Amino acid sequence: MMEEIYSNGGEESARSRPIISGEQLDIEAYASLYQGRTKITRLMFIAEHCDNASMQLEALRVAYDEIKKGENTQLFREVVQKIDGRLGPNYTMDVAWCDSVDRRAEQRKEKLENELNAYRTNLIKESIRMGYNDFGDFYYAHGALGDAFKSYVRTRDYCTTSKHIIHMCMSAILVSIEMGQFTHVTSYVSKAEQTPEALEPVTVAKLRCAAGLAHLEAKKYKHAARKFLEVGPDLGSSYNEVIASQDVATYGGLCALASFDRAELKACSKVIDNVSFRNFLELVPEVRELINDFYSSHYASCLDYLGNLKANLLLDIHLHDHVETLYDQIRNKALIQYTHPFVSVDLQMMANAFKTSVAGLQKELETLITDNQIQARIDSHNKILYARHADQRNATFQRVLQTGNEFDQDVRAMLLRANLLKSIQHRLEHSAGLSIQLTVMIVDLVFFTPLGDSLAASGRQALLLSTSDPRQRQRLVALIGAGHHQKPIESCPADSVDHMPCEDPRRNSQLSREMNFYRERHCPLPDETPLCLIPPPDGYKIPVRWPESLGKIWHANMPYNKIADRKGHQGWMKDSGPYFTFPGGGTMFTEGADKYIDKLKQYIPINGGTLRTALDMGCGVASFGGSMLAEDILTLSFAPRDSHKAQIQFALERGIPAFVAMLGTRRLPFPAFSFDFVHCSRCLIPFTAYNATYFVEVDRLLRPGGYLVISGPPVQWPKQDKEWADLQAVARALCYELIAVDVNTVIWKKPIGESCLPNQNEFGLELCDESDDPSYAWYFKLKKCVSRTSSVKGEYSVGTIPKWPERLKRTPSRAGFMKNGYDVFEADTRRWSRRVVYYKKSLNVKLGTPAVRNIMDMNAFFGGFAAAVASDPVWVMNVVPARKPSTLSVIYDRGLIGVYHDWCEPFSTYPRTYDLIHVAGIESLIRIPGSRKNRCSIVDLMVEMDRMLRPEGTVIIRDSPEVIDKVSRIAHAVSWTTAIHEKEPESNGREKILVATKNFWKLPSTSH
Repeated sequence: MMEEIYSNGGEESARSRPIISGEQLDIEAYASLYQGRTKITRLMFIAEHCDNASMQLEALRVAYDEIKKGENTQLFREVVQKIDGRLGPNYTMDVAWCDSVDRRAEQRKEKLENELNAYRTNLIKESIRMGYNDFGDFYYAHGALGDAFKSYVRTRDYCTTSKHIIHMCMSAILVSIEMGQFTHVTSYVSKAEQTPEALEPVTVAKLRCAAGLAHLEAKKYKHAARKFLEVGPDLGSSYNEVIASQDVATYGGLCALASFDRAELKACSKVIDNVSFRNFLELVPEVRELINDFYSSHYASCLDYLGNLKANLLLDIHLHDHVETLYDQIRNKALIQYTHPFVSVDLQMMANAFKTSVAGLQKELETLITDNQIQARIDSHNKILYARHADQRNATFQRVLQTGNEFDQDVRAMLLRANLLKSIQHRLEHSAGLSIQLTVMIVDLVFFTPLGDSLAASGRQALLLSTSDPRQRQRLVALIGAGHHQKPIESCPADSVDHMPCEDPRRNSQLSREMNFYRERHCPLPDETPLCLIPPPDGYKIPVRWPESLGKIWHANMPYNKIADRKGHQGWMKDSGPYFTFPGGGTMFTEGADKYIDKLKQYIPINGGTLRTALDMGCGVASFGGSMLAEDILTLSFAPRDSHKAQIQFALERGIPAFVAMLGTRRLPFPAFSFDFVHCSRCLIPFTAYNATYFVEVDRLLRPGGYLVISGPPVQWPKQDKEWADLQAVARALCYELIAVDVNTVIWKKPIGESCLPNQNEFGLELCDESDDPSYAWYFKLKKCVSRTSSVKGEYSVGTIPKWPERLKRTPSRAGFMKNGYDVFEADTRRWSRRVVYYKKSLNVKLGTPAVRNIMDMNAFFGGFAAAVASDPVWVMNVVPARKPSTLSVIYDRGLIGVYHDWCEPFSTYPRTYDLIHVAGIESLIRIPGSRKNRCSIVDLMVEMDRMLRPEGTVIIRDSPEVIDKVSRIAHAVSWTTAIHEKEPESNGREKILVATKNFWKLPSTSH
């Protein structure tokens, strides 16, 4: 512990020598324990109050040398004036140095003013904060403490994080201590403590020191003692611009002796048995010994130590005005403690113990008796002090009064019980004719026995397990959220193993067929959804691990043979006993996706990292996307839930990025200009229908310079000549460059720059208004206008953005939409790199192992988590909440994939599709912005997470301790096994981390 306290200290000689000792103060050793302005002011204080001329000059000499290391010419002139030539020619006024420092100061000030004015003009909040902070540092370095304080305080209006507020408070505290404005110190300590999530242990220690100094200045010695005693060993020498570790021991020890009683001195949380404070006391042996002597009633030795220390204590800048008061209080405490155990005390013996005369002692005792600090009287003739006996009569009366109060409470309780019985009996007699005896028995049973509690709990649970009534469902959700539901949530029926609440055919089949509206997302209200856990199908097994899963999966995990029966001859998939196998074929590439991709390579730069993000529309079982992984192209495949039952479920079971979606009446949930490559292989999307609305939507998603590939109808397809001609006409109207037509495959390249519209064209296509945000895509109806590239700022065209993998870590220009976005992006990337290392090494999360392939990040922000695991054999679905800043375009710019989503609705995926779900700030996903109220229940959100998670899958949740405790309670209701961990050491804030595993449970067998 001694090494911890001196972790940043000076030389060894300075470390081992205490500040306070009975010897003459060693100026060099004393000064080495401080730095900055406080070092100089302490030395000048010694020079001003010391009677020893040599010590006085030594203090001024050290102060002179220290000042010339800085820029405070005002303080330099004061020291030179005090030296007055007594230290020789080397310690006189250095005019050249002063002039040089003042000139540099003027130049520096002018530069800071210009920078700050520029920041104000550009309204860059973080830069303005830093500008005022730089001004504060400048004024502090040059001794203008008032101006420094004002500059630091002005940063408050531009603080955007808790860390900024802490920095502002610590700066204001430092200057306030130097100015002696301890009311400001108290105020800013309080403000800093109101942001506990940003407080590191060393900062807490500094705040305790500052608060202790403020209380000491106010002569609140007991409060000061408590604050100094709470200082942890993290302080070390990190606050030596204000206080040294030895000061903590001296100030805390003396204030404790002056204000604590004997029991408090001994208490483990106070002084002698306080392990943390004991390490500080080791630095000042004299203070340690005088405390031990005081506690052991060796008052003469204790007072001797105090007498020897007094001269040096009077030279301390903070203790000087308090030494006499503290000494008087310590002596009085000793006198009181000496007399306390005795009925009578011989004053002669007591005077010997305190090394004083009887007459002097008698005067001190008379003062204490007059002040009612000692309950005694003095026999002046015999020189004996007699303690006053307690008033036994009064004590007896107080005990009787307490007994009477307790009796009164018991009687009131009995009367209340009698009234309850009477009321219940009256109601029961009218309804069932029960006797009073039976009523009493029932009430006693229900209200006054553990059996009654058990009956009530089980009855309440049985009543609420049925969620057909919305009110009952709401009560159950409330009970689970409060941790009062002891049993797991019930399982859903066996026929719901593949249930997707927002893509439920039984519900959606009643909707309009126009533009495939009925195949889009249509979510029920929470109260219309049974609160139950989706079971796995009978015979379910833990999925085949990646990369073996690319070629085969367990048949029992999704026993649907329809695709294998109908498409097996095209190489989609085959039924192979206990497995489904995937040869890699498709309707348009029956010989395999690999050969099909080789053909595309003749026209498209698939190799080399130019292309990274692809969208495969109407993907089947996603064999194209699976094969593109070998080319380092991350393909997000989508298809609706249609007659090819579970095609997306097959893709996800294989470990291929996919989700359920339909290009119908709404924009797809992606930002504008995100995909380098869009692919359709017999997707049967009518691109030219509805005035080419679907082609226009593809154009919104495709980056300038990106490639569009359409295979199958209508490209040179029999009996579809008109559709093929229309498709080419739309492409020409949008100025797409025709790269190739190879049999039934067409390849276009989107132009870089603004579209050539407006042109005269048969589809009536026009550019969208300047006000249109092409990246707004959550429940947003399709537009019949073409998105302007000029409406999205930044570099995002294929060929202008870095190649993969460089683009993963390069800050995208689209990050600049957010204030200080580039800095935030880089900080986010570094933060998640550290966190993922911590997940792997300290939390034993199976990242990087075959157990984890499909990952979802529910609150992705800039995709920092996904970027940190990019080297692992995983893919991450980065979800950007629809009500949060639209950062999804940045995620795509760095070569990752994701979607918009509102977590008050179920996600568009099948059950059991993710190995790991990660979420930072889970409650923020459902909270009303700017409010503490939630838009929906976190219980429903966690039930949805359970639906998406595979058995034995992992959940990682980061949030405040309060939220983590709540989540932990709910986790038991959804049958997760949980462990709560502290955050990684490098992170700030109050976060905790919950790591949960979904238990592998099955429905009970119905066979007998």
